[in-house]
Amino acid sequence: MGALHPSYIVGIGGSAGSLSGILALFRSLPTDTGMAFIVMTHFPCNERSELAQILTRYTKMKVTMATAAMRILANNI
Repeated sequence: MGALHPSYIVGIGGSAGSLSGILALFRSLPTDTGMAFIVMTHFPCNERSELAQILTRYTKMKVTMATAAMRILANNI
């Protein structure tokens, strides 16, 4: 469970080929950084992204697909 106010909000973006680097980052990060992470990748709009499910296999941080007006929490992706 994350704290309400992250110390930083970290934006991570990449193309389809960036997945291995993103996974390596989350595999090596501690789960209690105090930061919130927003991951954005280039993905065809007519396909459903499995990124959230994939990320859950590489970190113990909570991973949630973003929705409008959702709260940004520390130690969450």
